[in-house]
Amino acid sequence: MVCLGIFSCLFIFQAATEKRIRQNIRDTFQSSQAVFRQIQQLNRERTVDNINDISDSNAQLRSVLATVSVGTDTLGMETSNDHLPLLEDAHLRLKSILPFLSIHNTFDIFIITNAEGVMLCSKAAPERFGGDLSHLSIWGRLENRPFAEETWFPGLSSPIASFLPAGAGDAVFHIIAVPVFFNDAFYGLVICGQRIDKRTLLTIKGITGTDLALYLQNRVIATTLPHPIVQKGALDVLIPSNNNDSFVISDLAVGKERFLAMGFPIIPDERMPEGGFVALRSYSRAISFFIELRNMFFILAAVILLITLFFSFILAKGITRPVKQLADAASMIGKGNLNTHVTVKSGDEIEYLGDAFNDMIKGLKERDFIQQTFERYVSANVADEIIRNPDLLHLGGQKKEVTIFFTDIGNFSTLAEGLEAPPGGFPS
Repeated sequence: MVCLGIFSCLFIFQAATEKRIRQNIRDTFQSSQAVFRQIQQLNRERTVDNINDISDSNAQLRSVLATVSVGTDTLGMETSNDHLPLLEDAHLRLKSILPFLSIHNTFDIFIITNAEGVMLCSKAAPERFGGDLSHLSIWGRLENRPFAEETWFPGLSSPIASFLPAGAGDAVFHIIAVPVFFNDAFYGLVICGQRIDKRTLLTIKGITGTDLALYLQNRVIATTLPHPIVQKGALDVLIPSNNNDSFVISDLAVGKERFLAMGFPIIPDERMPEGGFVALRSYSRAISFFIELRNMFFILAAVILLITLFFSFILAKGITRPVKQLADAASMIGKGNLNTHVTVKSGDEIEYLGDAFNDMIKGLKERDFIQQTFERYVSANVADEIIRNPDLLHLGGQKKEVTIFFTDIGNFSTLAEGLEAPPGGFPS
């Protein structure tokens, strides 16, 4: 009963503990997402403010954008080759200006276009200019908004891939596009992109304590988990196959360790299949304290069970040993051996039974003695009858019709007189 009670308490406590741990991990995941969103928001505000400040304060930048935008617009239907001198001049002037702008050095991706979407310069390809970027999806995201944002992934088709810095295979890029206005007139677009890689994941982990994985096109490209786990490809199963369902907790077994995981997009409300984050927390480590407590209770229950079995064995032996002794004594009496005595010192009813058994043996001995004594003076049948019916021993007699036969041996007296006395004489 004690063990059953312990197991019942453990079962109830385990269910409550697992529920609480899952809720705590869910809260941690949401906190990790909130931290990343806050970092994004700060970067977004800083980027928009910096570009607006440059647009307002840098006369050279305004002059270049105004000249190239008005110039290409004035040319109208002329061939693109007629634009090249003007674009090249703007490209060279921007190359001389941008190295002195802090925002140019801050971002991994930095692109400037004119009002028509023609690229004027790119940090990743400093010598290139003239490409038409108006077909990029980020242009469609502006829609009279002060900025637009999206995610660029390595491996995407040209021309985006050419704008990514070297060694971008283990990262994705958070892109922010800010339009440049002078006197309420649109003159160009500044596209900035910041790398999201393992350093970003480690920063978030340092704040929240949550492990993270960054996946791209059905493969994990960066994670804070140990490398052997990543090499096994165990995290690939976490890559979401649907949209932005970012609050579904999944179970994941990695070797002997069990994780809880939740995916969320890089940008809010963005679809996740191409790339995103997976937050991970070791469920095995979170519940290890309960496992240790449960094992301790199991050991305690085992010890209690062993002690119970030991004392049960001792108690059973204390009962069966005198019972067996009584059974053996009864068997000896059944064989006619009345020289039997049982010794029971249990201090309970069985000891009383042993004393009664000894009294019974004593009574049987007395009865046997009486029977043997009677048989010396009367026949065995008479003795048995008296023992079976003690009421026959009352004084008096019975009137019965009997036949008496007397006989004598011829010349017995003469014969007896002629016998010699045995050595020692006749008994008196």
